[in-house]
Amino acid sequence: MKKKLSYIIILLFIFTFTSNAINKNKAAMNNVILKEIQIESGDTLWDIAKENISNEEDIRNYIYEIIEINNLKNVNIHAGETIVVPIKKK
Repeated sequence: MKKKLSYIIILLFIFTFTSNAINKNKAAMNNVILKEIQIESGDTLWDIAKENISNEEDIRNYIYEIIEINNLKNVNIHAGETIVVPIKKK
């Protein structure tokens, strides 16, 4: 009986934690617009980030966010690809 109760408490904790994380992520995404960018020869994520980042953000975190949103394996991008970058609403 104690084992079942322990499992239930653990499951409730996990559910609560993941629900809060999802809600925070949704709230953060409500203040973001995704902008499509067509990659041209010579473009780098650093250059794209510099053009689209807000003043308050760290460019390294912003690049990581671009990588995550686009499911990139690394920072390599190629001409002809299209990626999306997050633009924070003011």
